[in-house]
Amino acid sequence: MATLQLLAQAAQNPNARRYLDMLSAAEGTTGNGYQTAFGGGRLASLDSHPGTAAVFQQTNGRRNVTTAAGRYQFLRPTWQGLARQYGFRDFGPRNQDLGALALIAQSGALDDVLQGRFDAAIRKTGRIWASLPSSPYAQKKRDWGFVSKALGKPSQQPQYLSAQDVQRLFPAQPTQQPQYLSDQDAQRLFSHEPQFLSDEQVKALFPG
Repeated sequence: MATLQLLAQAAQNPNARRYLDMLSAAEGTTGNGYQTAFGGGRLASLDSHPGTAAVFQQTNGRRNVTTAAGRYQFLRPTWQGLARQYGFRDFGPRNQDLGALALIAQSGALDDVLQGRFDAAIRKTGRIWASLPSSPYAQKKRDWGFVSKALGKPSQQPQYLSAQDVQRLFPAQPTQQPQYLSDQDAQRLFSHEPQFLSDEQVKALFPG
């Protein structure tokens, strides 16, 4: 388990801040931030996790219930476990950041985040945040293009070369035209006419 001191240090890391901002964007909490209720409403207080249950429909058509809340949409049981582990006394912004980093650490992705290996971190944290493209849950997911943009990474679109670039990179080579033989050369090299012996040569070879 990551210590509270380690989490506090990680919270100051620029890559960790980028990852937390991406999670907020993926979870759709950029409007109300730390005070976001499930579905986009605003929490009245951050004294504690609200624990309010909300019904929603999964992408497979089934109905489900969630207690997600906050900038990173913590479920109440998850938050209660974090509060016991780290002594969180409220649901304030600092504790929410530390709680999200603790979940990242539990998934084995904290070092990936700190080192900027975001794709690896996303693959490892898809079971925590259902909005990530690596999530196995029947809930709406963001695609890789969305999370790349939220992380400030260049879009992974194919780069096409212009006609001028192609000519510059691959200058025209001498045309490899087939080499043809003249009729005379062909007759000389590939003559397959049968060779006949004269009458005198036959008699010399087969006397009598």
